[in-house]
Amino acid sequence: MPSLARCPGCGTEFRDASGSPGLTCPNCRLEFPRPLARSRERIRLPRYPFAYQDLATPAVADFRRRYRLDRVIAGARDEFEALTAIRDWTFRRFPRGTPVHQQLDAEAILAAGRKGGTFHCTYYAFVSVQACTALGHVARRLNIDRPQPAPGRFAHMVYDVWSNQLDQWVVMDSKANIHFELDDKPLSALELRRAWHEGRGGRIRAVFGHGREKRLLPKDRSELSAWGNAYYSKLWKRKETVWGPQLIEMTDPANYGFIGVYGAADFFSRPAAPNFVKHFPVLLWYDRWNGGERWLCDKKNPASPEAYRLEGLLKPVRRRQDLEWPVNRTEIQLLPATPAGWPVTLVTCTPNFSRFEFRLDGGSWRQARLSNGPANLKEIPVLHLPAEAGRVLEVSSVNLGGVRGSADRVRLPVARD
Repeated sequence: MPSLARCPGCGTEFRDASGSPGLTCPNCRLEFPRPLARSRERIRLPRYPFAYQDLATPAVADFRRRYRLDRVIAGARDEFEALTAIRDWTFRRFPRGTPVHQQLDAEAILAAGRKGGTFHCTYYAFVSVQACTALGHVARRLNIDRPQPAPGRFAHMVYDVWSNQLDQWVVMDSKANIHFELDDKPLSALELRRAWHEGRGGRIRAVFGHGREKRLLPKDRSELSAWGNAYYSKLWKRKETVWGPQLIEMTDPANYGFIGVYGAADFFSRPAAPNFVKHFPVLLWYDRWNGGERWLCDKKNPASPEAYRLEGLLKPVRRRQDLEWPVNRTEIQLLPATPAGWPVTLVTCTPNFSRFEFRLDGGSWRQARLSNGPANLKEIPVLHLPAEAGRVLEVSSVNLGGVRGSADRVRLPVARD
């Protein structure tokens, strides 16, 4: 029997080596039976808060409907391809250039784009984050920059989105219409950074586009710049000389010397404004490769404070779970059998949680009908399964946007007479 358990009441994870059949949570004092089996430790809570968008907000469904986002992803073969379709859709809404206004809101950006307005990377990231959010996905804005000593620093805004299919964050750049892969595996921002610093840059590829236009971009800088300018000129029917050289920078993993995550994505409820960021932390990643450096406000003045330091917002983080914490995961705990079957307690880290769904032995997904557990569970809802031998149980969460989280699984013990 596992000595590591998670309280079904408050979610506290703790160890107990007593071997007794019952456990008591050290936090809320809830008494519950020692689990017979539990899934691997999948839930890691971040140290700092994040403001997720409430998907019940009417503006979310309205944006999804008016921009026909379900059509954007309709031809996708799987979830990850749908996420690249959203990125590609953003890329084609407006050309790059000096922003025609300062409104950090997808609706205002897209309205200006329909009239020929141009924008830079920040605006691409906002539109992609809001489009992902409207479809029920969790996405965040990221600032990236070269390390302090590097010449030609390149402050740039991208975004990352949680892939339930891959069970991880994937960094995306909708101004460049790319993500990064290492040996065909899509990368998170921290994975990209680590691979680069560990000398695996030769195996990192920038993957452009979606569908028929998906392609691996060339590593040769001259070839990449020429292709970029030609492609952009054809796309926007204008002579382009800037996007190609910018593409060289945007595809360079060295630009991930600094990675900052903004602590909010609820832009349908609270559009971003100049003082918007003051209410939420900006998480900045530090490790052995940039521990002695600072993310500067003024590139010409090395003594200037780090960005957001004066406002008290900057939160340096060194634990991966504080920057790339998991979402949409479920943990399963199987408790001792009762006459009604196997009681299963479920814990999830799903924003906008709607319901649990389960299946047995790879069958069809069914909604989990939860009931109150035994008296010693103090009315904690549990899933009761028939006492059948050798079955594999899978459970996943589903959020209010209809998006299914990554499935967790556990094998039910063989029933004994």
